[in-house]
Amino acid sequence: MIRKNKNPQSSLYRVVIRSALIAGWKERRLWGLAILAGLLHTGGILDVMVRTLQTISEQTPSIFSTNWLIPLPTTFFGMTALTIKTGVALLMLLTIFIASVISQSALAIGVSPRNATRPRLALLQLLFAAGRFFWPVATLNVISLGLLWGSRFLLLLPLGFSLRDPSFLSVFIYLAAYCLFLGASLALTALHFFALQAIVIDQRTLMVALVRCYEHFKRAWVIVVETALVLTLVGVAIFAFTLLVFAVAVIPLFLLLAVAATLGYQTVVGIGMLIGILLFFALLFLAGSYAITMQYAAWGDLYLRIDERSARAKIHRLLHWLIA
Repeated sequence: MIRKNKNPQSSLYRVVIRSALIAGWKERRLWGLAILAGLLHTGGILDVMVRTLQTISEQTPSIFSTNWLIPLPTTFFGMTALTIKTGVALLMLLTIFIASVISQSALAIGVSPRNATRPRLALLQLLFAAGRFFWPVATLNVISLGLLWGSRFLLLLPLGFSLRDPSFLSVFIYLAAYCLFLGASLALTALHFFALQAIVIDQRTLMVALVRCYEHFKRAWVIVVETALVLTLVGVAIFAFTLLVFAVAVIPLFLLLAVAATLGYQTVVGIGMLIGILLFFALLFLAGSYAITMQYAAWGDLYLRIDERSARAKIHRLLHWLIA
């Protein structure tokens, strides 16, 4: 995490991404917190995992489902089964929200470049330190998620028009709205991570952090766009590598299942399929944890460089090189 490049402007993303990749692997103890932090806000890293799991969950029961409450009696201490299920669901959502907020702060503190030269905090110390910033970070999540879901709702309006009247104009309006939504999502993601850094690292109040992150974004929005694109490509590469590892790892298992199916050993086939599913989920969990930790480290490093005015956009350096 210590930057040794004498001219950080010459290779900003190479240094930032390499440092983030190293930090993501070095801080493996924070991978559990990374998954919890990613439940609310990831900047898109968990989208791949969610889409993959949605396909699987359509065929298998979900552990987050409240269907297990159906056998309850119609009334229980004066409460209906629907009331109990609603209360349990709200309690689960509240627990996830609290755990994710604390994990975001702890992860940002744990991978911050400013803490690289300081004594390493134990996991329990990180959680206690993160708890001090619970309310401002929780409010930040409510604001950013509210704006994000609001922009998604606005995207549904031109989508509905394009589906009802699939003309060239309606499709064009939908594509334009989708591009605006991507830009808004990108801006909100950057503002969220920058404000999070300002709260937990610089120990600013929420209002000061929002103003500070807006100033950072306005000053270096081109850098933010480039960084987000690079991080997206890195995230895709991580999950592609994970799928490749899974494909290679299941070759012996696939051969075993083929032999067992030919011989009619259905029990062996069932156990083998279960092992394959567990292996897939385990690799997906590890890849998602590493990718989220890496992303927090990258945004933290970029926030520090913009704060120090040592970051310069790649396109600006190319234009300067061409003009010179």
